[in-house]
Amino acid sequence: MDSHSVHYLTLEEFKKQGRETYGDRLRWAFVCPHCQTIQTAMDFKELAGLDDKTINDVVGNTCIGYYIEDRGCDFQLKQRPQSHEVVLIFGGVTLICFRLATAEEYEKYLTAHEKQTEDRTT
Repeated sequence: MDSHSVHYLTLEEFKKQGRETYGDRLRWAFVCPHCQTIQTAMDFKELAGLDDKTINDVVGNTCIGYYIEDRGCDFQLKQRPQSHEVVLIFGGVTLICFRLATAEEYEKYLTAHEKQTEDRTT
């Protein structure tokens, strides 16, 4: 197993970090620990065509490449649960997930996303 750091957050801390960095929950950006692809719930909706229930089940623990071929990889935390980077703790329950992208990573993602959108419309 590759050496990596694990961050422990309460659910409240995680939600606060997401709201402060991204605002709308559909724009929260998660980083696949396997391929480093940044992805949002909106990507799963717009690019992969997933419904809201499925998005809630997979965002933050499945790379978007599992659903579309031209982006990311097919990694899922359930295949290698030791690969998580974040542990969420609430009410005695723990969940594992991908880490949230930093503000700098998110800005790069937005720039690339805008360019892709521009390329598709021209």
